[in-house]
Amino acid sequence: MLLYKQSNNNPANPVTLRILLTLLLLLPSLLRADLIGIDVGRGNHNSRDSTAVFFRYVRDLRLWEGMPFYGEFLAGRWDGGYENQSFSLGLGLRYPLPGDWSLGASGGIGYVHERNNHLGTHPQFVFRFGINYRFGKNELSLTQRHYSNGKGLFRWDEPNVGENFIMLGLAREF
Repeated sequence: MLLYKQSNNNPANPVTLRILLTLLLLLPSLLRADLIGIDVGRGNHNSRDSTAVFFRYVRDLRLWEGMPFYGEFLAGRWDGGYENQSFSLGLGLRYPLPGDWSLGASGGIGYVHERNNHLGTHPQFVFRFGINYRFGKNELSLTQRHYSNGKGLFRWDEPNVGENFIMLGLAREF
């Protein structure tokens, strides 16, 4: 199973958990989450053989009056041909739709544990966009997540096919 599968490249290194715990210990204000959730899904585009799971921590931000910004911390892993672990920090914006629906998008910076033919550098740009539905204190989301090192923009020599995942998420408001 994905959650318990150990990497053949580094069998005893739970990097994602270590980083998450370190951040929570160093930044106690992170414990005041507005939304905590889990996203699961399958790879698409060049990542079709992957299954992914991500822990998502969201904190509402008051950057500009009336604008629904949020900060997002993601920690996750995926299996498949290019198995990896990652964490990222991002800034997002929600666009309210009629009823309990909203569109959401976030972008940020991340780190992947393994460099490979899809992700040639450890640092990555991470983008997430999708649609959300709120019911009570819960949120259901259908999103697309993309990892890229920005080779086209920065002209890196390293590979950058990227990783792409279509995710179904369930989160709880606190």
